[in-house]
Amino acid sequence: MTRPLAALALVLALSACAPPSRPGAASAEPPEDIGLRLLAQDQPEMALRAFNRAIARADGPSARAEAMTGAGVAMIRLGRMTEAARTLEAAVALAPDAPGAPVTLNALGVASYAAGRPEEALAAFRRAEALIGGEDPAIRANIALAESALEEQAADAELDEFDFDVIQYGHGVWRLAPRRAAAPEDRRP
Repeated sequence: MTRPLAALALVLALSACAPPSRPGAASAEPPEDIGLRLLAQDQPEMALRAFNRAIARADGPSARAEAMTGAGVAMIRLGRMTEAARTLEAAVALAPDAPGAPVTLNALGVASYAAGRPEEALAAFRRAEALIGGEDPAIRANIALAESALEEQAADAELDEFDFDVIQYGHGVWRLAPRRAAAPEDRRP
């Protein structure tokens, strides 16, 4: 048997050993664990349902904030950035000092950045970095990305302040040049 076929046979054999799942059957696995597993399997809609069950069953603000973080991440994966940001903001407000707060803040930054709000993203990333002492390279990379986006916005704003003309210099050569202000004698009534 070739190597890929042997691996496939092993996977099929192992999956045959797993107990069958029945639709509607109660699971002993906590809903937040189910949600994490479903996110890992790239099933964000089902993960969101599991995290919503976890939110409803959560005991205490920290557990509720953790489940809300999972729901926010599922929403990000579904492209629902505004809803994700609101959920993640609520999770941070609920348990700002929870052990998972840096993860929540990083996810909030991602949702804010994807929604076109790099200032809010940068603030969330910096708060996450402060909570973990700057030890996470992913958060540092997110900070750099948000800072870069803000620099681009500032550069674009500076360019927007100027009025440009497109001037042709020879065949196929074009250049932007600042438009000169019209002199009073150039203005026609």
